[in-house]
This record gives sequence, C-alpha cells and structure tokens, in this order.
Amino acid sequence: MGYGIMPYRVNLDRVTSLIGTSKEHVREDVKSYCSRRASRIDSLSSSGENDPKFMDIVEELLDGKATHKHYGFMYWYAIEDFIKMCGTMMVNTELVSVRAGDMDFFFRKFKMNNHFRSPLTFSIPTPDEFPTVLVKLSSEIDEFLMTTFKEAPLKFPQFSETEYEQIQSWLVEAKQNEQDLVLYYY
Repeated sequence: MGYGIMPYRVNLDRVTSLIGTSKEHVREDVKSYCSRRASRIDSLSSSGENDPKFMDIVEELLDGKATHKHYGFMYWYAIEDFIKMCGTMMVNTELVSVRAGDMDFFFRKFKMNNHFRSPLTFSIPTPDEFPTVLVKLSSEIDEFLMTTFKEAPLKFPQFSETEYEQIQSWLVEAKQNEQDLVLYYY
C-alpha cells in the first residue's frame, strides 16, 4: 500500500492573505471552515496536556505566527484547509496510491513546504513525516511542461502513461486558471 496525492489549484497569494489577517469576518469564516475536521486532526497528536489543539494552530496562523515547532503537521493541515477555501481540489484517478520511492520525481522537480509567492514574516515548522507539501508556481508551469516534464517518462519510468497524463492535466488546469499547483502527499 502507498500514500496518496491530493492535488489543488490555488492562488497562493490568497492563501497567504489569510495568514495574519486582522479582518474579523475572514477569521471567523476560516475558523468555521477549519473546525469541521479539528477533532480528526487533534486525534493525530499525542494528546498530551500541553499539546496544542488544531484550532489553536489555526488561530496562530490567523495571528501570523507559528510557535509549536513540533507540530508542523498541524500547521500544514490547517494550510490545506486554507487552500480548500481559496482553491479547487482537482481530480485524481491515477495517483491515488503512490509508493514513497516513486515520489522522487515530485521531490526533485517541485518546491517543498514553505514556498509561498509572498514570503511570510515567520517560518512554518516542517512536519516530521506527513503531510509533504509540493508546489509548482503558475509562473513556472509553462517552462516545466516544455522542458522537464517532456523528459520525465524517460528519467522516472515508475509512472505509467496515464499517470503522467494525470500529472500533466493538473499542470495544464492550474495554468489555464492562472493558479499555482499544490500537491499534498500523505
């Protein structure tokens, strides 16, 4: 059994605008949205008395900070909710289950966690394991499709033709919508 990829197309500037926002109506909308899976995310932590809750992490991001360095996974799950609010989850029929070793292509060719168009004034902790977040900015997609992506089947033969077509469809859809491609791997 492998892990899966959840593809999103989103304008990362919109996501970044939620981080550190002082607009109360926006903060309330984000907290309401994120609260839907708070108990599930909370169940992933060790549940110690001093462990932050998912909604504490959401609140911190809305305040423009990240103080719990050992809870990177919670920050990135919160950011996934921000991405869902601002973007679109794309169809994934071919890469639902991917072995970690097969992810080498993505790890080499996409930017990893903490890559936003507008730099943040603080660092978001990197998760110990999952989720792994991979980004291809819309400004990079054309060149990537014209060069690196054409060579990928030869250099990374672990994916089938239909799997490469799926990856290409994500890139094209993101580019057509002038959005960035964000892949969550977990």
